[in-house]
Amino acid sequence: MKAEIHSLNWPGSDPRLAKEQKGIFKHFQLPLTQHHRKLDHSVWIDAVLRQSKADVVLFVDNDCVPLSRSAPMEAIQWAAEHQSFLGLAQASNHINNGIHVFAAPALLAIARSAWMRLGQPSCRPTPRGDVAEELRWRAEEHGLPSKPGTRGISTTPAVKVYGAWATTEATALAASLLTASFTYTRAVLPTTWI
Repeated sequence: MKAEIHSLNWPGSDPRLAKEQKGIFKHFQLPLTQHHRKLDHSVWIDAVLRQSKADVVLFVDNDCVPLSRSAPMEAIQWAAEHQSFLGLAQASNHINNGIHVFAAPALLAIARSAWMRLGQPSCRPTPRGDVAEELRWRAEEHGLPSKPGTRGISTTPAVKVYGAWATTEATALAASLLTASFTYTRAVLPTTWI
């Protein structure tokens, strides 16, 4: 399996964000491609998905870092094994009254085969959804049934939404709670990074 990790850093952002993020990914021996340009987040995601040759692409916000090496590995592994996508759970209050939960692009791992199977939907916002929400709408339209989540993990055959990451907004308590959601273990198959 080939995997890539990408992050977008706008010019003018605090340079410490990019430096610290790169350092954390390096510490966990995870190759990170940081894009330094002013580009709409959704347009950037679309471009990376179109140009990538990887089996799975993991997108992370510039202030999103893993709390362990296993978090990104598990995200990539799950997306690959299920030929699907996963991300942090989000419901945008300004669209659909905040009732439609989707895999947010702050952390989004997507198997390119799933993206293609769903018709290569754009991750641009639409009247019915926020950035990357169209992925979840398409998954639902393809008749993929939902399953109840457990221990803060919500899953469907097409989407897995969970957290084991921290952002600059996260408190130490929230970070410890997110980490606690990964007390189970699963074997990680070797991954080839490109």
